[in-house]
Amino acid sequence: MVKTLVFDTIEQRNNFIVSQRQDGVPASDIAEELRISRRTVERVYTTYKTTRRTKRKRGSGRPKALTKSMKNKIISLLKRDPYLTCGDIAERFDNEVSDETIRQYLKSKQYSYKKPSRVPYLTQDHITLRVDFAENYQDYDFQTTFFTDECTFDLNGSVKGWSRKGKRIPKNNYVYAPKVQVWGAISCHGDCYLETYHGSMNAKNYKEMLKERFIPFAEETMEEEWTLIQDGASSHTANKVMEMLDDYDIHVPRWPAKSPDINPIENVWGILKSRVYRRCPKNVQELEDMIFEEWDAMDSDMIGEIASSINSRLQQVIDSNGLIIDY
Repeated sequence: MVKTLVFDTIEQRNNFIVSQRQDGVPASDIAEELRISRRTVERVYTTYKTTRRTKRKRGSGRPKALTKSMKNKIISLLKRDPYLTCGDIAERFDNEVSDETIRQYLKSKQYSYKKPSRVPYLTQDHITLRVDFAENYQDYDFQTTFFTDECTFDLNGSVKGWSRKGKRIPKNNYVYAPKVQVWGAISCHGDCYLETYHGSMNAKNYKEMLKERFIPFAEETMEEEWTLIQDGASSHTANKVMEMLDDYDIHVPRWPAKSPDINPIENVWGILKSRVYRRCPKNVQELEDMIFEEWDAMDSDMIGEIASSINSRLQQVIDSNGLIIDY
């Protein structure tokens, strides 16, 4: 049996092929001796004649599997610049790994290529107030607290859906989409309150709503002193509103501006919008009806868990030195 020649590297094998061909050895004889195809021999010699190169071109051949250090570097690169494409990252590795390999790894780590979320712009004053609030209320007992906020729904709202490739999911789009505005409240006990309002929420309307409808609901629900969380909108902090809340002996912490990420009710709004828009309301009356139907169908335990996340959110604000947190 003829012994097959063995080389330590592809470059050594290719040098042998070139040397043999230059000495006039037929490609078929070299292929038989090396136990490779004649086509491979011809390709190696042709490449040498045109490029004078016998070493494999960087990035050619089967891409390497990602090593642990490569994986760490990928995550590090994205932390510094989340807008890098998989192709950009592959170039950082001199194309030793393919962009598809990088893409599959990122998917396995629950990464997805998405549009950036809009977050409030924070000045240094905003950051300082956020940290001060978080440190002052980090250990506060929020069990008797209502977290409140406004939210707007409109008929142009939509959620993702499935369709065949090349087919769209049709949905009517309104130039001036009819809206339904709501004000709501949640608590760590899963208690929740919701009502609609029209136009802008001014101080007069806000005071009337609190005094005539929400405060009686809250007092009956809590049966003890309770705290009201509201943002710093002018209608919320108007003198006549704050004086009325003081008369009822309701504690109202001074909420830091630009801080929707701390308020748990923002997550409830997101869930509610998803459920409502999935039903594709056709007119403003349907939209309003569906809002209340889905609100009433909310699981109270889930709402309680979301509201109870407030202390961990405050800790995240401290840990991030006042920057916007994921929520």
